Amino acid sequence: MALTADEAFGVVRADGPEMSKAKAFLQTFLGSGTPCPEKLVEEKAVEAGISRRTLNRAKKKLRIASSRAGYGDGGEWLWTLPVGGDEQ
Repeated sequence: MALTADEAFGVVRADGPEMSKAKAFLQTFLGSGTPCPEKLVEEKAVEAGISRRTLNRAKKKLRIASSRAGYGDGGEWLWTLPVGGDEQ
């Protein structure tokens, strides 16, 4: 696994306004604890002015879990906010 220089030296950077917005969106949208379809989360995030790249970085920081429900064409990915919303 490759590390960035910041990760290797333990540098912690403050979130910028876009990341803060994306994290707040995810915490609010997924806050009920009920798994939500990935496509719906992405659609609503784009409507809120959050890019998919920033959304995925925020997902990683918040340790949001992805799980597959169903198989084949009828299946979908679901996102769930962990209890407590722990950050990396």
